[in-house]
Amino acid sequence: MSIALRIPRVLVLSLALMTVGCATPRVEPPPLLSLSNRRCEANPNWAAASTIAYDPSKHRGDASAEITSASACFEDAVGQSLYAVYRLPSLPATSLVRVESTPQGQTLMAPRVLLYGPHGRLKRQLSGSRVVFRGSALSVIFRSHADERYLVVASDPAVVGHAIARIRDAVQGSAIYAYPYIVPVYTGADATVKNVLSYNGRVTVALRALPAE
Repeated sequence: MSIALRIPRVLVLSLALMTVGCATPRVEPPPLLSLSNRRCEANPNWAAASTIAYDPSKHRGDASAEITSASACFEDAVGQSLYAVYRLPSLPATSLVRVESTPQGQTLMAPRVLLYGPHGRLKRQLSGSRVVFRGSALSVIFRSHADERYLVVASDPAVVGHAIARIRDAVQGSAIYAYPYIVPVYTGADATVKNVLSYNGRVTVALRALPAE
């Protein structure tokens, strides 16, 4: 003999709501504002370089990293920096590299980009005014050079600790139907977004070949 168990729909709904309510919210990392307890190397560790997978058929490659308090660090004339290092593939002469730091709550890594030759000699450093906001991310865009083999995304100690407040605007459009007319209606709102430039954060690297002229 089988017994059918009937559960009231109200109880099922209540259990479902309890399950949703128990979901763990994502905890964003707090800004890391000091490396005083770290002993850093004089140069990035080239042996730890990650390879950026580049697809020649699509003319693109992408990589990302989470820079945390446990990440490797080096110290140069600018100061101590946490970093991620990448080995650049052979790129077409007309290629763009985009490096971005994206917010994690209030935390926003203050990035600088260092490019090295095959033997670890510094070729270029992009920082300061070259790093600008594009949307909510701090980014720098530049053309690749044939003699550059390593790309280092490092925190910029010159600006770590600076607080940035920006106003983000949003506009939405809708339509009101009043036969025989359609009236467009636009509404907008703005919010103040606050970030603290830090040693840690989320970074991405994108390689893109420009179309041939």
